[in-house]
Amino acid sequence: MPRPDKRTVLATLAVKRLGGLCDAFELDRAGASRKDDLIEVLARSKRASFEEILGQLKRDELKDICRAHDLDDAGKEKEPIIARILGREPEVLPLPGVQTGPRSGAGPTRTEPRAAAPETAPEPKKARSKQENAEPAADAAPPASTAAKKSNGSLSTTIKTIQDIMRKDVGVDGDAQRIGQLVWLLFLKIWDDREQELELMETGFVSPLIDVKWTDMAGKTRTADDLRWRAWATNDEGITGEKLLLFVNDTLFAALKGMQLSPPSNDPVIEMLRLRRTLVKSVFEDAYQYMKSGTLLRQVVNKVQEAIDFNDSKSRHLFGDIYEQVLRDLQGAGNAGEYYTPRALTQFAVDMVDPRLGEVVLDPACGTGGFLACTIEHVRKREVKTPDDEAKLQKCILGVEKKPLPHLLCTTNMIVHELDVPTGIQHGNTLARPLRDISPRDRVDVIVTNPPFGGMEEDGIEDNFPLEFRTRETADLFLVTIVAMLRDGGRAAVVLPDGTLFGEGVKTRVKERLLTECELHTIVRLPKGVFAPYTSINTNILFFTKGRPTREVWYYEHPYPPGAKSYSKTKPMRIEEFEVEKAWWTDRKESEHAWKVSIADIKSRGFNLDFKNPNTVAASHEDPDALLEQYAQAKAAAAELREQLRKVLAEALEGRA
Repeated sequence: MPRPDKRTVLATLAVKRLGGLCDAFELDRAGASRKDDLIEVLARSKRASFEEILGQLKRDELKDICRAHDLDDAGKEKEPIIARILGREPEVLPLPGVQTGPRSGAGPTRTEPRAAAPETAPEPKKARSKQENAEPAADAAPPASTAAKKSNGSLSTTIKTIQDIMRKDVGVDGDAQRIGQLVWLLFLKIWDDREQELELMETGFVSPLIDVKWTDMAGKTRTADDLRWRAWATNDEGITGEKLLLFVNDTLFAALKGMQLSPPSNDPVIEMLRLRRTLVKSVFEDAYQYMKSGTLLRQVVNKVQEAIDFNDSKSRHLFGDIYEQVLRDLQGAGNAGEYYTPRALTQFAVDMVDPRLGEVVLDPACGTGGFLACTIEHVRKREVKTPDDEAKLQKCILGVEKKPLPHLLCTTNMIVHELDVPTGIQHGNTLARPLRDISPRDRVDVIVTNPPFGGMEEDGIEDNFPLEFRTRETADLFLVTIVAMLRDGGRAAVVLPDGTLFGEGVKTRVKERLLTECELHTIVRLPKGVFAPYTSINTNILFFTKGRPTREVWYYEHPYPPGAKSYSKTKPMRIEEFEVEKAWWTDRKESEHAWKVSIADIKSRGFNLDFKNPNTVAASHEDPDALLEQYAQAKAAAAELREQLRKVLAEALEGRA
């Protein structure tokens, strides 16, 4: 018997169930009251994929489908049953209830917290001996990190499943709130994973989420003994319903938003604890708990615990896939201007700018931290050899993000990349600071960024800039700011749209400033589709060094890989594509993809930087006399064709007469 398809499964469901699925996926079912009509609505929807529909069904419904098609219906969990229906091998997941717990050096865990903490918080496991760690028993449960090794598609499905659960909650309205709810949960989970590493590596480590004090609405000081993820979230049969909701709203959020901070200390352990608490508090200042159902919240918590574990270094790269899923959903929620910069592009830009250990690196519009993550990996791989080197690197990573949600994601991303206290990631607007207030101590060595383009800044921001640069176009203001924030000798790689290259007015004056104060040595022209599906705008990477004027600009037109005509979700840009540019970078010669333009030619065109490739076949220039001859022949052929048509029409009219 063939495996069931989407329509076959829908046909087995009652009309009420079909209507519920339409509502769950927010599909328009106006006028669709009959079963066949509802099936058609769901079957045609791309939003309601077959796998997502199966994820909405109950376990017993899935078992009925298996039995009807002679498939194995064994198992208590839905995921392996769905995998069999789809014809996939079920994934090996951790046994329910298996917890990571602190591996060693954990702070004290009290069983009777003084605030409204969960009553069934599990006791952390004791650290195992080396002998116990050497050879796990043959029947031992797989480690929690097994789940983190899921495929990208599986992780994407998990995020969608979590959002589907949230759709059932009356307190969560729209994708933006669902994503906001998911992100603070991810932060706490990843922070806990990182703490488990620090407990092993850091002498005297103290979690900032233990013995947290805050002042309540009545002005009384309250204390929460243990707010770590492992204390309330890892037990999949832990507190739920109203008890969980009460704990999250009245204790967890109240404590983290109002956390009392100690003054600076000369004791390194106490000072590190203060910095970590400062970081956690700043993250939760703009976080919100929207969910009204404690039962649904427990389901979401269980999914996060089951699917995501960052103790395995290999799994940390999956965070980029979470970003992409979140940003796609943000686009759907109407949050224009949030673009996921492809990993290949960020890595190429960082490789070419080549930040060194000790150089301060800034992304003034850091979003979720892609450029900064690549910078950390780049410097660590090449230059970090000692703990002192690592400490120096961690102090040199700076970022600013205007919107709270990407800021939270960026902070979490830095923790995933082992920046223990990423206080260099600020929540604010780089453009809100007057340009004249930028002093030498504010300048940095390297800037790598993809600033928002196509957007407009709020009223008054342009007043922070000299009169000749005043505009509300975000990309223009960022380019002026970047030039001002670089030290002499400082290097930058900036992603900008074609409009910046050929724009006039304020754009002309901005480019004149850039070319006067900096050597714009390279522009890499990117093909269409690099940022698909977020935008179809053509983009470029501008590489420049401050401190000497531009004499000539090299252009490199990045081609699609052989056989490709565009990029897509399934066929994204790859770092291997840039190997040709990297080889050309230190031995520059003109070719079918590379050419150079003198500053005199740029000035003669009013600082228009939009120079097309003169070396492509399509752009080659033939002899003028030959072109005129071709034109004359084409014109004569057109005249002859018109005469033939005139005769045919005249004969037809005479015949009718």
